Amino acid sequence: MDQDDLWHAWEQCISNAMKAKVAVEEKMTKARRDYTDHVKRTHDYESFFIEFLICLKDEGLLIGLLAKN
Repeated sequence: MDQDDLWHAWEQCISNAMKAKVAVEEKMTKARRDYTDHVKRTHDYESFFIEFLICLKDEGLLIGLLAKN
């Protein structure tokens, strides 16, 4: 292989490696986003709501909220 062909092959390898790196980064970003969405959909918010209502009751705000339409 002469020097020009070798240089062209090297550039092609670098180009392919960069495309593969970008593709892997995109898949990782999508996987992180999908996992975050999954956690948001499956998280049990019941304990938060119970604690929130207890705090409202302790501050005397719950009765006022329940009295409104």
